[in-house]
Amino acid sequence: MPDCLAMRPPRPRVALLALLAAVLAAPPAALAETPHLVRVDAARVLRPLRHFWRSTGFCPPLPHNQADQYDLSWDQQLNLAYIGAVLMVALSRSGHIGCWTSSQSGR
Repeated sequence: MPDCLAMRPPRPRVALLALLAAVLAAPPAALAETPHLVRVDAARVLRPLRHFWRSTGFCPPLPHNQADQYDLSWDQQLNLAYIGAVLMVALSRSGHIGCWTSSQSGR
């Protein structure tokens, strides 16, 4: 077989996109997990809650007394869609979840 016809291994980005397409094409039942019941007793404190989260960009700009205008804005919808679409592992590795604004999306 000539070298020009030899198959090359897929590049990592192509393989990742193929995996993402396969996951998105899977029927919803295949992705479902067994439901769990969680009970929370908030009446008493067991131990301090250590800080385990990073900034999500969810904090509205000043003035905070008009936060509802930001929370319902297109920019915030993009923020939430971005956070929901990206794996938390990738976000924690980068160390930052930035705010995505309409100026970045070209809107």
